[in-house]
Amino acid sequence: MEWLLSGVNSVLAIGVVLGLCLFFHEAGHFIAAKAFRMRVHQFGLGFGPAIWKRRIGETLYSIRLAPLGGFVQIAGMDGEDRSVPDSFYSRPRWQGAIVICAGVFMNIVLAVLVYWAVNVGSGMPIPGDRSVVIRKVFSGGPAASAGIQPNDEIIGLAGSHRSLEVTDVTAGSVGDKMGLRPGSRIFQIGDKPVAVPADVLRVLSAGLPKGHRIWAVNGEAKGIEDAVIPLKAPSPDVFAGVPDNITNPEADRLLGKLLGVRFAPMDQFTAHRFISARPGETITISILRGDETVNVQLKLASDTDRVEMVASDGKLTSPHRTVGRIGITLGPDVKPTGVFYGLQLALVQSYNAVATVFVAFKAMVLGKIAAEPAGPIGIMAMTAERAKLGWASVLSLCGLISANLAVINMLPMPPFDGGHILLISVESVLNRFGRRLDERFEMLVRVAGLIIVVNVFVLLTYKDIANLVKYGTY
Repeated sequence: MEWLLSGVNSVLAIGVVLGLCLFFHEAGHFIAAKAFRMRVHQFGLGFGPAIWKRRIGETLYSIRLAPLGGFVQIAGMDGEDRSVPDSFYSRPRWQGAIVICAGVFMNIVLAVLVYWAVNVGSGMPIPGDRSVVIRKVFSGGPAASAGIQPNDEIIGLAGSHRSLEVTDVTAGSVGDKMGLRPGSRIFQIGDKPVAVPADVLRVLSAGLPKGHRIWAVNGEAKGIEDAVIPLKAPSPDVFAGVPDNITNPEADRLLGKLLGVRFAPMDQFTAHRFISARPGETITISILRGDETVNVQLKLASDTDRVEMVASDGKLTSPHRTVGRIGITLGPDVKPTGVFYGLQLALVQSYNAVATVFVAFKAMVLGKIAAEPAGPIGIMAMTAERAKLGWASVLSLCGLISANLAVINMLPMPPFDGGHILLISVESVLNRFGRRLDERFEMLVRVAGLIIVVNVFVLLTYKDIANLVKYGTY
């Protein structure tokens, strides 16, 4: 019965995320068109045969079978006679531009609303808090079988209590010469993710293999394009005398001493990366339950998921890897935001979500990160996985997707809204010289853009389905 409820919850989450994103976008076009007294023939969500429709006044409202888009059919657009009364082209071009941009605007409004709802409903992480609190334990998983409970706090993994995030660096030390700075975090050595000091010490004391590099999260990064940086490899002499069988608690103390740096206590990133890198292994987790410390031994389950990595060419990527799981979700301690601060926070989060899309595009163009776009099927799979974590996670994803749609829809190519804006702009310029945009040329541009988008859609759908079949995830 639990799998059935989980499936229903996932389908509901997909419907809510896609439905809200499509409805708000098309509602923006619709409301603006009505405000300028343009005639709207249809308002539809989805494509294909209508599973529900009703005509109210001049407009036919419908919900279609395939929830992969939406449309607002305004008189005079899409090849209709532009001279019909109350058509899109019977109004000033600035009104047409507002109608086109209104969809993007409403996607940003949706992002603000869902982030606001999450902030007010779930609170916000306490700044500086590094606690690793278990929020949810999935039944049947290793954690549940081992007796781990919600609100338990992870304070140690296999005896390690430190992360690889640097808080202090001694001037002239080995770490200083490597390029470590306060706020940076050793992230990967060669093609292996590292999580705790013992991971680093064991690799470096054995000698860094030829061609392997040490990567760190850049604490001074200005964007995703410089989010990770290569470190200079330390001399092997630094690690001479380190025993092969060094324990994790000893490594916690020794690595910082050898490098001349101080590492921060464990955090969620460390716990997630540590567990993820050890599929099938048996580990001991130190739990703080109330005032009591409990050591729990369990065998990690194996799963497939994307893992943030640096490729050999220095690009940030997220290949599919076999990862360890114990069947929990983690979260920091939170505090209430209140309605007004929650809204203020939502505005910042929405701005950051939009800015991140621009930065990611730039980083992909510059070759700093690998292009790994997901199509509608991938978004559905992503939403279904978020549904397992709870509705706050689903709504946060909804905000991010809506912000992405806002940016993508402004691409200057039909059938995106940015393409319509481009054509309107060209037409406005031509009108100043007493000329009009040739309708056959405009139609050719629209058809060419549609063919390109449909082909990209098909390729992304194929890739999404192939990933689901091969890896069981997007």
